Amino acid sequence: MTKDKNLIAMHDTKVDRNTNGEGLVKDKKLDAGSWFSQGHRGEKVPELAEILEKYYNKTNFYIETKKPDTYPGMDKQLVEELNKKVLLRKSKLKKGKVIVQSFSEESLINIHKLNKYIPLIKLITDNDVDKLSNNELQLLSKYA
Repeated sequence: MTKDKNLIAMHDTKVDRNTNGEGLVKDKKLDAGSWFSQGHRGEKVPELAEILEKYYNKTNFYIETKKPDTYPGMDKQLVEELNKKVLLRKSKLKKGKVIVQSFSEESLINIHKLNKYIPLIKLITDNDVDKLSNNELQLLSKYA
């Protein structure tokens, strides 16, 4: 999420690796193409709304969310953006039109409260998989 509260398509929390700038993702007015090749120079970090507008009827979406305390309101805004393109109907969700994943349990629970039909995947580090108890797996299965 940027300073002006737009959701963008960027995996990293910092822009250093994929743009001509340094710092947090919140500044979207950066060149996100030059790192790849000069032919992509001047490409901006795409906003989720732009991606959905262009591809909502052409592809499925596998989206990863970040921690809500870092980006307050992100989960609600994500669900609203997906609703605008009518991507959250039960029939579309059953066909895998949208899947959301996150390392953040809080984010997944927020999304589940907003729409319990969105398929959610809880990401877990390799080191933590073996440490999961049956109780923890039971709790995860209530929303993911």
